[in-house]
Amino acid sequence: MSNDVDLAAEPDDRHRYSPDQRKAMILDAARGVLFKNPNATLEEIAEAAGVTRQLVSRYFPGGGVTPIAEALFDDYEHHFAGLFVELPAEGPKDAEEMNEAISKVIKRFLDWAQEDGQPWLFGGEGAAMSSHLAARRADLRVNLAMVMLHFARRLVKETEATRVAVQAEGRAVDEVLWLLLTGQLERKAAEEILNARLPALGG
Repeated sequence: MSNDVDLAAEPDDRHRYSPDQRKAMILDAARGVLFKNPNATLEEIAEAAGVTRQLVSRYFPGGGVTPIAEALFDDYEHHFAGLFVELPAEGPKDAEEMNEAISKVIKRFLDWAQEDGQPWLFGGEGAAMSSHLAARRADLRVNLAMVMLHFARRLVKETEATRVAVQAEGRAVDEVLWLLLTGQLERKAAEEILNARLPALGG
């Protein structure tokens, strides 16, 4: 009889998942919840994942939603490794190659954003994001600018001015992504805007 009570109180589906699977399930639930409400609580994420708040905290210790947001931000950072895949390692030799490469990067980025992106990642340094995550977002923008300038090194000289210009474009990209993911901008328009802005850096 006591076994029946235990099974009813703690569903046996927990026995069907490894710790890695359970952690992934919590993150998937968090993506859906935070997409709709960046200020969602830990309780809301736990409910969506079908687990207790205590279990979520066990997988993501540190208090509140921040550790989960950190894990989602890690995924976002890792995504950038694939943006420049299959582009010429020596960089574009002329404006035509530059524009073609940028178009590929933009398409890959928007594909990812629409499939797995979170609007709160792009809502500005202080919008629905802890100060620590905002600092990481700013660092990522700096690093991405360095990567882009290295890629375009045959056409664009890296100076303080060009670094600042690329970082400024990074902020513009954030705004475009925010508008796209919140339904305020169509995909076609987002591509047109980014394809018009970014190649101008090499002009």
